[in-house]
Amino acid sequence: MATAAPVENMKALKSSLRKAVTAQIKAMSADAQASEGKCVVSKLLASDLYKRSKGVSVFLTMKGLEVGTMDVLEDIFSSGRRCYIPVYTKDDMAMVELKSMDDFRALPRTKWNIPQPDDVANRSDALLEGDLDLIITPGVAFTARGGRLGHGKGYYDRYFAKCAEAHKALGREPPRAVGLAFACQMQESVPLAPWDHQLDAVFHG
Repeated sequence: MATAAPVENMKALKSSLRKAVTAQIKAMSADAQASEGKCVVSKLLASDLYKRSKGVSVFLTMKGLEVGTMDVLEDIFSSGRRCYIPVYTKDDMAMVELKSMDDFRALPRTKWNIPQPDDVANRSDALLEGDLDLIITPGVAFTARGGRLGHGKGYYDRYFAKCAEAHKALGREPPRAVGLAFACQMQESVPLAPWDHQLDAVFHG
């Protein structure tokens, strides 16, 4: 379950949990991360949430800190789905179309070594297209009921709100949101503020 904490304690609680869980992830060997990550991804790809989706956004992994999403990307393209990936600015995030694995391999990298397009104006925006069904969401810690502790910038929580508003205007249900997690990222509870978005499912090791 998620834990509702007083606002004054929230920042400290989140910071402490991020540090503890990140240390556990870093303690995993590369082989262990790869093996467990493939099992997690296989659960996602076998799920009804994924099978029913036609437009999918997927985060591009920070190596060594998150479940790898390369197999997800490859399945999206091989199955004929439409793929969106995040583009981060200082205070905002958009989801723009990724057209192929060749397109992915050609992406420049940010200072965090994450692939990210620099030609956003030439790419379709998921909010404008209105065809996003599933958002595969990164995070540091999760609960089995969909509680999520992110990296602390609030990008995804703000995007979920914008997405719900955009889809409502189009008469569509908002996209479903899921997380991918190593076993060590799963917690009995995580501190959540009222604006923190609850995920529909978390696939984990």
